[in-house]
Amino acid sequence: MKDKKQQIIQSAIKLFGERDYHTTSIQEIVSLAGVSKGAFYLHFHSKEELLISIYTYFFELCFKGLEQVASDTTSSPETILRKVILQQLKIIIENKEFLTMMQNNGAAFIQNDTIKQMIYETNLQFMAWFQKRIEEVYGSPIERHSLDCAVMLNSLLKDYLFYCLSYNISIKHEELASFLYERLDDLVTGIIRKKTAPILSSIDMLQQNGLCGEGSTWLLKVEQCKQWIETTIEDPRTSDTLIQSLHAVINELKKEEPNEIIIQGMYNYLVTLSKDNPSLLVQLEQLFAWRLGK
Repeated sequence: MKDKKQQIIQSAIKLFGERDYHTTSIQEIVSLAGVSKGAFYLHFHSKEELLISIYTYFFELCFKGLEQVASDTTSSPETILRKVILQQLKIIIENKEFLTMMQNNGAAFIQNDTIKQMIYETNLQFMAWFQKRIEEVYGSPIERHSLDCAVMLNSLLKDYLFYCLSYNISIKHEELASFLYERLDDLVTGIIRKKTAPILSSIDMLQQNGLCGEGSTWLLKVEQCKQWIETTIEDPRTSDTLIQSLHAVINELKKEEPNEIIIQGMYNYLVTLSKDNPSLLVQLEQLFAWRLGK
């Protein structure tokens, strides 16, 4: 991530946590970040877009941690799951200002459809990841209940972090991670012994009963595509032009009656800009497949 953009994100997290999202001005954010307003608008078109980037930044940080641990092919499934619990604890504790921001602004943030969809989809990804690891550790006896176990592990992790951080309780990462893993082991043992019916049977069941519509999901995908462009396209002029074009699509989509001709035209323009970049063309085709019926 570009240095100035990260400075803005980190300053916003701090101010949103100390005060709140609505009363914090862009000028206060750039002053704390030590950058100009021009630098802010080079990376973000609005405070709302900054907020979405904050969530994207934090969730990507968490998932990079998962992928890093899972890439260790020499460790056993149990060791990998223990390491993941420990790493997630460290990431969250080291970014406790993000949690403070969420606690102080939770209701306001949930009103944003893109943020709501992002949290919804990210939770499902975490659950699917934990579910797979639990199945790898405990095998076929726990498969029917693996999603229930993943949800309970995630809930334990979140609640212990909440109380430890909210009440300034000093904890050792390794000690808490080991404790949580042992509690998971107790849950799995009890479920296998009692042979009760599962409550949550599959991730697909949760996805089919999601809270947000296709429009919100598509806006989230646009944000993810923008992140890909920023981190992949080396030429800053091309990157900025692509992102500004996507913003034009976002603004049109947010209207009560979006003009499909404008959206199609912007897509054609984006494709023209991307003609020498096959990877970017794939990103755009996947992004616009739902909207344009491609």
